[in-house]
Amino acid sequence: MVAWLAGLAIVFAGQAQTSYTGYLVIGPWSNPLYGPAFTSNGRFDFINTDGSGNVYATYNGPIWKIDTQGNVSPVVGFGPSAASPGQPVYALEAAAPEDFGSNSFTGDAQGNLYLADGRAIYRITPAGLMAVYAPVAATAVACDAAGNLYANVGNAQIVRVAGDGSTTPVAGTGVVGYSGDGGPAIDAQIETGLLAVDSAGNIWIGDWGDYVIRKVDPAGTITTVVQVPSLYRMTAFNGTVYYTGYSATGANPNQVMRVGVDGTVEVAAGVPYSAPYNGDGGPATAASLTDILSLAADPAGNLYIADGNRVRVVD
Repeated sequence: MVAWLAGLAIVFAGQAQTSYTGYLVIGPWSNPLYGPAFTSNGRFDFINTDGSGNVYATYNGPIWKIDTQGNVSPVVGFGPSAASPGQPVYALEAAAPEDFGSNSFTGDAQGNLYLADGRAIYRITPAGLMAVYAPVAATAVACDAAGNLYANVGNAQIVRVAGDGSTTPVAGTGVVGYSGDGGPAIDAQIETGLLAVDSAGNIWIGDWGDYVIRKVDPAGTITTVVQVPSLYRMTAFNGTVYYTGYSATGANPNQVMRVGVDGTVEVAAGVPYSAPYNGDGGPATAASLTDILSLAADPAGNLYIADGNRVRVVD
């Protein structure tokens, strides 16, 4: 299927192991209210999904939503206002929280979007109101299928965040380290650079310091799944984790790797040292990925890749 919506080309076909489902290509589209949107000079720095399959993406700062029908709408980051506890503002009139990083925003199946900026966690409701959800100094957030919100605090602890702002530790002691495999995750030392939660209830921790990917299963046991030569971005779906490394290291440059439940690593998309952008409609493992900036997976298992000024998808 090929459809053109709001200056975006969306193409779907094929299987994850063999082909791209398509891509979202930046088009010369502008909104008279919010100014120029997508141009060939910008890029998608971070992407994520919600429990309904909608895609959220930062593009030169503001966050945009691409729904399951391909409709594009602005979410937050077009004004000077600041949200505070008990004082919601319209998200479209609010400045996007500062200090975004990988996994800094996530959505749930009810249409709420959560954002973390290192000082607090904000929530944007389906009605478009933005307020501080919890005064937690989180740098990454993730939602599970049940709508539970998890946050990375101090790169040394994962907590579950309740609606009243209270937190419950689920992994890590609060001291950065690498220990505890095979035991309770709350007694382990961790270093959390990346955070993901999959549809099976596993919590995935990307350790930038030790170059390992660790998993906390639904029973609360932590294990190291794989050690990797380089780790830059990560996402997960139903027991499978995807990651990409820093291309400058020479380890799987411009490729997305898939780690199975047994720890086996294989190429999910991209060829080493890719040529200029190409490959849509063909095998994912033969396509060129020119600038991998972020990864995300939706509830259906589609893998989204922020590739410079495009978002590409493998089903």
